[in-house]
Amino acid sequence: MYSLASIFTVTLAAAGVIASPNLQARQEGVVYVQFFTEEGCQGNFREDTVYFDNGEGACDIETYQGPYASWRVVRNGAVNSLSVYSNDDCTTNNSGNVITVPAGSVTLYGNA
Repeated sequence: MYSLASIFTVTLAAAGVIASPNLQARQEGVVYVQFFTEEGCQGNFREDTVYFDNGEGACDIETYQGPYASWRVVRNGAVNSLSVYSNDDCTTNNSGNVITVPAGSVTLYGNA
């Protein structure tokens, strides 16, 4: 006979397999970024953030305002390029910066 614990374990395992395709669908349009204290994404991990693909030409503001030397795009489910601005008016006025991350690109960026 099967124990209740065995049936429960098999049910949970089956539910996890069924849910896997939905996880990938939920990650579409999501760009996951990590910030580091040293160039080349070395040193201490500072912060992470998530950006969403809001369409080509959308204004995305760099949400982490602490000191960092580099950041890494860990996961990129975007179908459009992501432009991340240091100025909250989405310009490069007054020493503002913009970094454009191509759709699907997973790479490292230095702090400009």
